[in-house]
Amino acid sequence: MVIYEVNLEISPEVANDYKIWLQKHILQMLEINGFSSYKLFAEKSQIIDSGSNNEDKTCKLVVHYEIDSKESLDEYLANQAKSMRGDIPKEFFGKFKAWRRVLMPEDQS
Repeated sequence: MVIYEVNLEISPEVANDYKIWLQKHILQMLEINGFSSYKLFAEKSQIIDSGSNNEDKTCKLVVHYEIDSKESLDEYLANQAKSMRGDIPKEFFGKFKAWRRVLMPEDQS
């Protein structure tokens, strides 16, 4: 099992519309071979020990996609990631940031 983590910072003026779009996007991601489930997290309070207090009201979300294997993730990254990332409506351009991580159980490589 692999967790593909997508971190998002969304400008407050488009946050509600972005969340609506994101739900549809997540469902499309779950149609991709190897993607089996997701969890969506929202930052609701100050990050402990970071000094950040999110006073700018930026909407911060994290999506964890569970993928069956590293091979399925590699297939997605090589063949589908570019088109899925390019599927973002123009109204959101310049109004969000995204970065990604791959998390694997310590006993796998």
